[in-house]
Amino acid sequence: MKKTKFKPLILSALTALAMGAVGTVGTFALFTDKAETKVDIASGKIDLKSSVAINNAWELYDQAMVPTDGVFNNSIGGSVYVDDAGLVHMKKLAPGDGARMTITPDNSATNVHTKMRLVVTMSGDLAPALVVRVKVGSEEKMAF
Repeated sequence: MKKTKFKPLILSALTALAMGAVGTVGTFALFTDKAETKVDIASGKIDLKSSVAINNAWELYDQAMVPTDGVFNNSIGGSVYVDDAGLVHMKKLAPGDGARMTITPDNSATNVHTKMRLVVTMSGDLAPALVVRVKVGSEEKMAF
């Protein structure tokens, strides 16, 4: 029997082809994994507004400040009022003076669930001494 050089070459080619087939099938299995996720999307219109009203204001020892055109004035020339942009201004108040305000959020959003955040920015010389209490209904949520 005569030995040929082609037999080892053919066996090598078939071995390489078999290894390539195994590698292709293994890689195909790796990239055909499947995962399903359900996502609910709600769309709608968001229309957030709020209003601020000063319920009352007082001077030291609970002496009521009398409002004039929406401005509560104290006896030393100070005042508490809400401007057209809804910002609350407290000017020239003495220790013991205060005001109670109601912030009413209006969420006219349709089909959209929202959360609201209240941001209180204090500035001026008395800012470190101001006490702010936040209540929802009759429950006090925070004080700082």
